[in-house]
Amino acid sequence: MVKTTGIHKLKSSKAYSKSGASPGASEQRFERQTSYKETGAGEGRFRLGIVEQADANCWEVFTRRLVAWHTILARKDRSIFLFRPNHPLRNRARRIIRHRHFETAVLIAIGSNCVLLALADPTLEETSSWNVGLMYAEMFLLGIFTIEAGMGILVNGFLFCPNAYILNPWNQLDLFVVLTAWMDFVMTRSGGGSMGFSALRALRSLRPLRSLDAVPGVKKLVITLFKSIPLLGDCFLLVLLLFIVFGLIGTQFFSGKLTGRCEIDVEPNVAVVFGPMLNFNFLSPMLSSNISNPYVSVRICDPSGGYGYHCSGAPFSGHCVDTGKNPQNNYFSFDHFGLSMLTIFQVITLSNWDYAMFSCVDGVGYESHDGAYLSTLFFYFAVLVLGVYFTMQLLIAVLSSSFNSGMDTGEPSEVEGIVAANTISPVRLIRSASNLVAEAMAGWVSKVKLVLQTSQPWRPYFLPVVENPVFINIVLTVTLLNTVTMTLVHHGQSDTLTEILYISNTIFTIVFLAEMFLKLLAYGFIWYWLDTLNAIDGMVNIMSLLEMVAAGGSNMSALRMFRLVRIVRSTRLLRTWPKFMQARLRCESPSLVAFLC
Repeated sequence: MVKTTGIHKLKSSKAYSKSGASPGASEQRFERQTSYKETGAGEGRFRLGIVEQADANCWEVFTRRLVAWHTILARKDRSIFLFRPNHPLRNRARRIIRHRHFETAVLIAIGSNCVLLALADPTLEETSSWNVGLMYAEMFLLGIFTIEAGMGILVNGFLFCPNAYILNPWNQLDLFVVLTAWMDFVMTRSGGGSMGFSALRALRSLRPLRSLDAVPGVKKLVITLFKSIPLLGDCFLLVLLLFIVFGLIGTQFFSGKLTGRCEIDVEPNVAVVFGPMLNFNFLSPMLSSNISNPYVSVRICDPSGGYGYHCSGAPFSGHCVDTGKNPQNNYFSFDHFGLSMLTIFQVITLSNWDYAMFSCVDGVGYESHDGAYLSTLFFYFAVLVLGVYFTMQLLIAVLSSSFNSGMDTGEPSEVEGIVAANTISPVRLIRSASNLVAEAMAGWVSKVKLVLQTSQPWRPYFLPVVENPVFINIVLTVTLLNTVTMTLVHHGQSDTLTEILYISNTIFTIVFLAEMFLKLLAYGFIWYWLDTLNAIDGMVNIMSLLEMVAAGGSNMSALRMFRLVRIVRSTRLLRTWPKFMQARLRCESPSLVAFLC
């Protein structure tokens, strides 16, 4: 048996220490290899172990060198591995891209490129003088964009520098647009349009997106939209739930109810003359019902003889037939869940929603029997309110919240800029405050003098009465009752209802006049008219009194419309109304919230 001496161990440890391994580990590996030699067994395994160990050492050395290389490049901040930070060429490029006119020139180039894209005529041949001239102009602008991207890479570095060009998402978009434009140019010049590369031309529409990074406000809005996508996911889920619910309800109510049409019962000669005029395709191609019979009316009816429309209208009588076809080339239908979802989407977009509603009314409940008429109207009312207005306000609230959070967590430079732009000089602030205080004190002194001059001994007795919550609630209840009675007025009403409404209006007018008289005694004549709501009440009461004196004459009937202003009094029931108005006034014009408010 061969023994391992200390010198042999020392040499082996030094040999392995050069590769980066510890002496103890090298001794263990050497002893294992020596044992393989001593026993003579597993000679193939020993050779395989040497190869694996060599591969592991090579990979370890490669990764260490790669990390060290990246660290050196990042520390030295060499652009594209060549230009150090203070290189003259790099400094010159940095001064150019930071110049105030450079960004303006790039925006002008982007706008010119958009104009060229709009002027392209796809009906002309590519070799026409018009398209060739546009192509050369686009190539000139593409050269400008390429130079801009190259200067950005030269200044910031491409990948390994701290502020590398490719690490900025906006620069990634710019580089993608430029590269696709060059690919389009190369494929066009090489005749590769027939090979499927012509689809790259559609990416030219992305070039206007390059201007997003140049306009800080638009950039902020785009970032807000992207950050609000997770929050908008819940809104989209709610909208999808509304689609499903209303689609199922529509399938249950209106499935197979939109295929009936009125066939005109006329003489042949009359049909020949008036038939084309009654053709649905002739009257409205946009709402084509895909019916080839020119003697079938466009109006939907109920062929089952239910409560729908029965084709009894002028100018000709007719009977309802089941055509088996739905309006709008069978796309407007509730026959199954898929078409119901499509129809609900059309209604939510407010595209011909009235036609959809009245078509369903004619199909199921034209004669207002069995509640089908009101059910149809309520269905479409719920779709419009929940699907359009409620959902839209919810989306606006999410975007507003995301925008406010983005302003709170903005970049330090942006926050400092906003603070600097809104900083007010202390001297000007003190002067403005002193002027406001002086004006307020002057007005307050004049009002105090006015109160002292007009003070009457009965005012302390009536003021607690009009300020009592019970008195205020009684007046508001009378106001609501007056509003309800005004909604009962309709054409062709009975004489009894007219008499009841006249008596009730007289009673309400007397109550409001009594309230006005008590407030005049409590506040005084001048203070009463200085209050906005009291001034409105007083004007309405005076108009109502003039109407009563005129005994409902035709010359004074126009004064009745002033009674509608009493509805404004009901806003006092909204205890959150002042807070709502303050929230509206807090919306600042430069922000997105102001646009949404």
